[in-house]
Amino acid sequence: MTTKETLTAEAAELGIEIRKSWTNTKISDLIDSQKKVILHQCKQIIETAEKHRNCYFWSSPSSASQRRRAEFSNSYAFSYAGDTYHVTQSLQCTCKNTYFVQDVQKNGKTTTITVIKTVLKKLGA
Repeated sequence: MTTKETLTAEAAELGIEIRKSWTNTKISDLIDSQKKVILHQCKQIIETAEKHRNCYFWSSPSSASQRRRAEFSNSYAFSYAGDTYHVTQSLQCTCKNTYFVQDVQKNGKTTTITVIKTVLKKLGA
């Protein structure tokens, strides 16, 4: 059985503010749901990065409408263990080339995708 203090510490690590009136079960459910959200975001970020990392060598779609359909821009933000993470990923197509741009920030400082992989490992995925 986990105590309210350990649950509160784990919730603080995930950026969840706890109210005094909440039961251990409610806190535990919030922690589990927040972990699932962070896990899903981390997996999605890594899958997108792996899929598009060599896109410069891809052939660009032939028509403008196909190029616009292929383009995307995603932005993610989450907190874990007292750190704030912001990730922006976008795919841009020109007539000749395809570009994947990714910006990963931890506490406002630019870093690599490795920090997201580390968070994923810490969460047990």
